[in-house]
Amino acid sequence: MTRVIPGASTIFLLAGLALMAYFVASGTTVDADGVVVEEFWAWGLGVWLVILSLLGYAFWGLVKLIAWLRSR
Repeated sequence: MTRVIPGASTIFLLAGLALMAYFVASGTTVDADGVVVEEFWAWGLGVWLVILSLLGYAFWGLVKLIAWLRSR
């Protein structure tokens, strides 16, 4: 389990940053009705993936800390 968490957290972090970069790179357009068209889904999903990855790293650190304290 302690090997899976950092790997999954890294994948989530990279995917979240890639989605945020896609949101920034996609730009903003205005359609014929005057409505702003943006890829808001990419920003929201990217933020959630980054938060999930940070929680994964925190959980991994907590597991390592508890294992270290028990071994003492």
